Amino acid sequence: MARINPITFEVELSVDMDDQYFGEGSTYYYGDANGNGRLIVLTWRECTGFIYGTKKLRKLREFKYRTTLPNHEGWGIAYDASREEFVVSDGTKFLYFWD
Repeated sequence: MARINPITFEVELSVDMDDQYFGEGSTYYYGDANGNGRLIVLTWRECTGFIYGTKKLRKLREFKYRTTLPNHEGWGIAYDASREEFVVSDGTKFLYFWD
């Protein structure tokens, strides 16, 4: 994962995931009352999610999740700020709504 300067396209900061994970979907949201940004990253087959702080891309939390059988994959995640919920896709016809 990398933070890239939108003007110069230079990588300002980057962080690698452990080799056992394949990061598939991610989304940004305001993570606390102070407006500090957070980035949630889902892994494709490992059913593991990570929450990172956006200033230093420091991993703040790791969590497990479940989706549809048979694969339990994580494909995409988006944040709906108006409803304060995450919408998660596993590549099937199902969407999951997390609050």
